[in-house]
Amino acid sequence: MRRFALGMALVLVTWAMAGVDLEQPLRVSPFGLPFRVGRPDLLPLGIALAVLYGCLRYYYYAIMLSASPYRRRRDLLDQLRGESQSLGPSPKPGMYIGPTELTSTPWRDDYKGVDSLGEEIKAAFPKFARARVTAERMRDARLDDEGTVFFALKMHIPTRCRIAALAQDIDYASPVWFSALALGIWVWSLR
Repeated sequence: MRRFALGMALVLVTWAMAGVDLEQPLRVSPFGLPFRVGRPDLLPLGIALAVLYGCLRYYYYAIMLSASPYRRRRDLLDQLRGESQSLGPSPKPGMYIGPTELTSTPWRDDYKGVDSLGEEIKAAFPKFARARVTAERMRDARLDDEGTVFFALKMHIPTRCRIAALAQDIDYASPVWFSALALGIWVWSLR
């Protein structure tokens, strides 16, 4: 799906930028079989429809239905909050900008669940330029009436890892934005 969408968009951009004009009627012999194309002016329209089809199909199956890297990170970050000196509730952390020191919320009595959340977040962000996400389990000093101990996660997400995540998201969505760009260039070349 990804290769089809990117490949067809590249063909359309090349066609539009090179200003390809085919003679009529067009005679081609692929695999030694001669045939004639009566309306070669419709070939770019067919390529444009294939680009649109590839773009929509990739968007539906890879972005809407499956868990894209962005969606996976966003769902994990929604379980965290930024370190705040104010007494009010702190906003959810941004994906690419925002505080680098985060804690999980709410506190949990399951330390294994806290540890697995930390591992998931570490795996969701790419390592980049010797920077990586770190996670440390914290223990609440207070106990409830039943003597239950609560745990949270203290995370550090370096800015370099966030930049790498942005690059990964741009690359993941490239069949959509490059196809839209190719269609725009083709429509512009029709003028």
